[in-house]
Amino acid sequence: MRAPVLRAIAALLVAVATVALTASQAGSALIGPGVAVRVGVPGAMVELARVVLPIVVALLLAVLSIRFGIRALRKKVTLADDVAHGGKLLAATAWAAWTWLVVELLYRLFWLGGATLFGTLTSSLVWSAAALALCFAVERIVPWSRAPRGVQNLGLGVVIAVGLITALSAWSHRHAVPRAALIPVAIVGLGLLASGVRRVEDGPRGRMLVELGLASTLLCGPIWSFLA
Repeated sequence: MRAPVLRAIAALLVAVATVALTASQAGSALIGPGVAVRVGVPGAMVELARVVLPIVVALLLAVLSIRFGIRALRKKVTLADDVAHGGKLLAATAWAAWTWLVVELLYRLFWLGGATLFGTLTSSLVWSAAALALCFAVERIVPWSRAPRGVQNLGLGVVIAVGLITALSAWSHRHAVPRAALIPVAIVGLGLLASGVRRVEDGPRGRMLVELGLASTLLCGPIWSFLA
C-alpha cells in the first residue's frame, strides 16, 4: 500500500510544481505579446504562440500527473502502466510538445535567423545535422509499434520536423556557408536515402516515403551548392 501512496504524492508534487512555475512565468510573459497582438504589431501572433504553447504543455502535463496520482491510489498502477494505457490526454500532451518544438525551431530559423540555433550558420548546420542523425537513430531504436495509440508516430514526427528544418536551413544558406558545412547534411541525407531504399522491400511503405522524401530535401542544398 505504501508504494501507490508515494507514487500519488510524487505525481501531486509534480503537478503542483508545474502549475506554480507556469503561473509565476505566464503572467509577465503573456503581457507583451498580448498587447502587441491587440495593437496589430507584425509577427505578434508568433511571439504569442511561443508563450502560449509551453503553458498549454505544462498544464496538460499537470493534468496528466494528477490523473496518474488518482490511478496510482485507486488501481495501484505504476508510471509504466499508465503510459502504456495511453489515452487522448497522453496523445494531446505529446503532440502539443511536438507543436511547441516545431514553432520554436521555425521561429529561430526564419524570425531570428539560422545562426541563433547554435551560434553561427556553419555550426548551426553541423549541429542540426547531428541532431537529426540522433533523432533518427533514437526513432529506429525505440519500439514505437508497442507505444500507446496516438503517439506511435511521435518519433517519426520529430524526425520529420527536425529533418525539414535542417533541409530548409541548408537550402537557404547554401551560398552563405562554406561547402564543408553542408557535408554533414549530405551524409545524413544519404543515410536516410539508404534506409528508404532498404524499406522498399522491407516496408513499411509510409516510412519509406518519409525517409526518401527527407533524403531528397536534405540533399538539395548540398547538391546545388556544389553544382553552382
